[in-house]
Amino acid sequence: MQPEEGRANLGFPAAVMSAFGFLTKDFSFRCVKRDVTFVRFESDAVFVNIYHGRASYELNVEIGESIVPENPFTIGEILWLVSPERAASYRPYQVTTKEGVQKFVPKLAGLVMDYATPALIGGHDFFKQLSELRTQRSQHYLKQIQLNRVRAEVETAWRQKNYRRVIELYDSMKDDLTPTEAKKLEYATKHATR
Repeated sequence: MQPEEGRANLGFPAAVMSAFGFLTKDFSFRCVKRDVTFVRFESDAVFVNIYHGRASYELNVEIGESIVPENPFTIGEILWLVSPERAASYRPYQVTTKEGVQKFVPKLAGLVMDYATPALIGGHDFFKQLSELRTQRSQHYLKQIQLNRVRAEVETAWRQKNYRRVIELYDSMKDDLTPTEAKKLEYATKHATR
C-alpha cells in the first residue's frame, strides 16, 4: 500500500468532488466525508460512497438507502439490473496514477448519471429489485460451484468406468445436464453393472 501522502498526490477527492458535483446540484446530496481514498455523499434517503481501494486501487461506487444496517449496491450490481449488456462488459477501473484518477473518476460518474438515477432518487422498489437480483445472482453462483464440483467427480468416475457413480452424480443434477452429459448418462445407464 502506498503511504497516505503518496495517495494524496493522486488527487482522488478533488476529482470526485468535480465529477460527482451533479449529486449536490441535481439531487440535493451533501458531502459528509472526504479523505484521500473515500468520499461520501448523503441525501435524506440515500448515500453514495465513492472510493479508491486502499490495496486494490479500484475505483468504485456504492449506493444505498440510509437505513441501518446499510446495504449498499455497487455500480456493477446496478448495471446488472438496468443494463445487463453494459454490465457484462463493465470492470471496475484500477488506477495508480493521477492521470488515471483524472480520466476514470469522470467515467465512473458518467455511469452513475446514466444508470443509477432510480437509486439516487431513493426509489425503494428499485433497491428491493437490486436486493432480489443480488440474491438470484448469489444463488446462481453457488449453484455453478456445485455443478462444477459434481462435473469434476463425474469425470473421475467416467475415467474409472464407474458407471453407477456417473449415473448417481448425473441424477443429482438432472435439470442441468448438457446434451453431451445426457448422452454420457444414456451410455452409463446401458453399461452400468447391475
